[in-house]
Amino acid sequence: MIRVIPLRTSLHAQRGFTLLEVLVAVAILGVALVSLLGLHARNLRLVAESQDLTVAGFLASRLASETQAAAFPAVGTESGTFVGFDETPSVDFGERTGGDLAVGYSWRRDVESTGLENLRRVRVEIYPGPETEDRPPIVAFDFVVRKGGPP
Repeated sequence: MIRVIPLRTSLHAQRGFTLLEVLVAVAILGVALVSLLGLHARNLRLVAESQDLTVAGFLASRLASETQAAAFPAVGTESGTFVGFDETPSVDFGERTGGDLAVGYSWRRDVESTGLENLRRVRVEIYPGPETEDRPPIVAFDFVVRKGGPP
């Protein structure tokens, strides 16, 4: 026997979403998307800060290596900026080659006497732009240079 099923049984049996349910779902999706966009913006900011720290750490390490490899440093302060690989650094202005990512960073190196004739305390600081008194360095570390090189 063939059974015939009517297309509509009654108005109460129909399925679907009411306008109120759709509005609530859209509101929930809107709040979720705004939260995700905020997290994405924060993530981009953290990536930029991480890149600054990485570049500054590399530049500080390079400056420290140059200091240790050069002649015994004289007491005093030096500062300057970094230029890209395609530029010739001006020693008179304290420019150093740092690469394309280093353009815009500045450096400062303080050499102090330790009270011992053969030792100097060196502080290297890297700034994310021109060095100013109100802006702290991104990277700063101290090390000691011994006259005549490492033991």
